[in-house]
Amino acid sequence: IPEGVGPDFHPLPDEQTSQWRERLGLGIEKVILHVGHCQPRKNLERLLTALALLNRQGVAIHFIQVGGVFTPAQCRLLEISGLERHVRQMSRVSEEDLVGLYNMANVFVLPSLYEGFGLPVLEAMACGTPVIAADAASLPEVVGDAGLLVDPRSPEDIAEAIAQVLKDPALASDLRERGFRRAREFTWERTARGTLEAYHQVLEDRV
Repeated sequence: IPEGVGPDFHPLPDEQTSQWRERLGLGIEKVILHVGHCQPRKNLERLLTALALLNRQGVAIHFIQVGGVFTPAQCRLLEISGLERHVRQMSRVSEEDLVGLYNMANVFVLPSLYEGFGLPVLEAMACGTPVIAADAASLPEVVGDAGLLVDPRSPEDIAEAIAQVLKDPALASDLRERGFRRAREFTWERTARGTLEAYHQVLEDRV
């Protein structure tokens, strides 16, 4: 039974999105967003390596990580790669602020090696953020054709997908529209209905 995404996750007016960029002191940088913790299965090291590749290619990026705390190994990677000044971590944010961050981001990336479901992918799509996700575990089933799927073990593959979305407005727009349509398929009403049907089936099987 899939999870759902509520109506609080939705696109914001351009004015509010611009206010978010001003609030965070961002200029022309393209914002890459990750939501979740920083445990090994989230694959942050390879994502950071991919961002370092883009940085060396001269792509003006700013990475925002929400909901976690970088491990010592991840901090060392940031220092070695020269990414420190291009990265911001926000361990705790309100749902309202999370909606603002999704809307402000140019691309949302979830390169996890394993996910039980991958709810942030739905939240991002519902807010109109182009999605890049790992071609692994449950994520292909959730994303469908509404995002780009990448090899989570290849920083080069992750970097290439990010660059494609950032450099191709038509692709970004297409992913945005596909994401809207995909997110509408996942409602909490559908989740509740499926759960209720499962309970009924169990009870019938016991009779």
